[in-house]
Amino acid sequence: MGNLMLFARRRVTKSITLEDLACMIRGCTYVVALTGSGTSAESNIPSFRGANSSIWSKYDPKIYGTIWGFWKSPEKIWEVIRDISSDYEIELNPGHTALSKLESLGYLKTVITQNIDGLHEESGNSKVIPLHGSVFEARCCTCRETIQLNKIMLQKTSHFMHQLPPECPCGGIFKPNVVLFGEVIPKSLLKQAEKEIDKCDLLLVIGTSSTVSTATNLCYHAHRKKKKIVEVNISKTYITNRVSDYHVRAKFSELAAISDLLKGGGAAERSEAATQSGGATQTGETKQRAKAAQSAKTAQSANSTHSTSANR
Repeated sequence: MGNLMLFARRRVTKSITLEDLACMIRGCTYVVALTGSGTSAESNIPSFRGANSSIWSKYDPKIYGTIWGFWKSPEKIWEVIRDISSDYEIELNPGHTALSKLESLGYLKTVITQNIDGLHEESGNSKVIPLHGSVFEARCCTCRETIQLNKIMLQKTSHFMHQLPPECPCGGIFKPNVVLFGEVIPKSLLKQAEKEIDKCDLLLVIGTSSTVSTATNLCYHAHRKKKKIVEVNISKTYITNRVSDYHVRAKFSELAAISDLLKGGGAAERSEAATQSGGATQTGETKQRAKAAQSAKTAQSANSTHSTSANR
């Protein structure tokens, strides 16, 4: 019922530029980013959505991507992870670096991601909430021991991937610590994500279509809390003209320009940022000081003129 009421109050999402976004960020103190698979597409990771680029065109999602498929053929999900890790040149893209710089500049506090590739952590973001887990963790289905993995261990040539599914010393099998279709996201992660959104003054929604219920619900949560929501995406999404305030038509990698603008911004940019964030560009006290200074200057000019006339 709550979501239906929100649909009844639709808004118009305003299109802005990267320069506008930079000014907006400059006026913020607690920025949170919510990212999706679009942020990894430029890192050579095939998308899990879309008819042409979807990984499910090669692997049947009912077998390779569901918890029921895992219990029936537990080696299948490991085959997907192994093949992607081995056959694709996965690397950070400029967008990852931009988010890392936003954190180092003091603006970005948290990245909430639906991705399982660990690229945000690799780029240097210190606080990442991986809603769907990580391929760099595995848990034994029997003894529940959790182990950490690395890129080498996920390669076809590694000893860990030699026999699928990988086996635990206890005799059980390992499951990648990712959320498959049919599983639920841990409540602790969702609560953590909501708390971060509660603290933010700007939510960046980057590279996600927001059609997955998790992302949609978090965006609606931000909307209910009256948070400013800015989408960064090459196209409109499910939340456009519903709950987002602004939309920047750009690829994730184009965010590299944002960090450069923030590092080199001058007084004009800071003034505009303050206006966009709801602050006054000039307080009444400042105006009074300016008026007093102008009056003093006028009086001084008048005295100078009077003195010159008297000397004549």
